[in-house]
Parts: sequence; C-alpha cells; structure tokens
Amino acid sequence: MAAPNTINVIKGPARLILTPTDLSTTAPYGGTYLGLARGLEFRWGSRGHTERAIEWGNVPNRRLWTGEWAMLVAVLRTWDADLLGNVFPTYAAGSGSGKATTSWDVNGSVRAGKFMSGAKILIAPLINPTSQPAALLYAGLPRAEDAATLSFSRRREAGIGVVWEAAPDANGRMYQTGMLEDLSL
Repeated sequence: MAAPNTINVIKGPARLILTPTDLSTTAPYGGTYLGLARGLEFRWGSRGHTERAIEWGNVPNRRLWTGEWAMLVAVLRTWDADLLGNVFPTYAAGSGSGKATTSWDVNGSVRAGKFMSGAKILIAPLINPTSQPAALLYAGLPRAEDAATLSFSRRREAGIGVVWEAAPDANGRMYQTGMLEDLSL
C-alpha cells in the first residue's frame, strides 16, 4: 500500500441525476438533474446477528451475515418539478404560478398504503468525475427525510431533506460504488 497522501483525500460537491442511461457521455448522462444538494451522503453497511456463547461468559462466538443496506441522504438547496414529482407522491403544478406544490389530503387520490416505485439514482462528482468515486442506486425508493423541514430564514438557505433507500431492481442489484467509468447501468 502506498504511503498516505493528503492529495488523495476525497472532497467536493456532487450531483444527483435521475435515471441515467449512458455513463460514457457527459453529465447528466442521459438522465435528469435533480437540483443542487448540500450534505449529500451515500450510506451503506451490512446487517447481521451476533451469536453469543453463554457458557463462556456471553462473549461473541460467531456472526451471521444477513445482507446489506444502502441509502442516499441529501438536503436539497434547489428543487423543481422533476425532483418534487419523484420524492413526493402528492406533487402537483400550482394553479396560478404553475410552479411545483406538494400537499396532503386524506381523501385524495394518493392515500396512506400506496406502494412507491423505485428509480435509478446516480451520485456523480461535480468537479472531477473521472478521478473521484460515484455511487449508483438501481432502484432508489424516495421519501422526505424523517426530520425534514423547510426553513425560512435570512441566516440559512432553505432546504428539503430527502432520502432514497436502496431496493433491488429487476435483476436483484441494489447499489454500486466506484469510479464512474467502472459502474454499469
């Protein structure tokens, strides 16, 4: 392994792209931009169950691997109809302005219990897409972040917290990370 070097530290903004189709082209790779984001994170890990040996003082004995999970979490700095329509099932165009609106009506056409479908989401580095890693969710299930707020303040810019949870696509793929040229759609 090479000696650690601060030049290799990964830092920089990224873009959110919906349904990319060709990673060999330039951004948005045949997909649709989903606005600007801050606090963009791709989180993943494994799940498991640790078996403990009570005969040896309840020490860990072995671990059963039960799969992996992944999600994309972001605070959106800007948003438009493309983004709101993919995160909020109750999106509509405003009757006066034509701008995106969201609302909730318990008697509306979208009720609790509606299954949401997943969409392909790509996190692509903004500054150096050929030298920084990217992440791809094959079927990201969208939702507003649990503690999402829409702040109105002169001190802070407004932002909407959103989450895409990885679900398997028709081929069983959930996510892939690596250099953009190494990812497969």
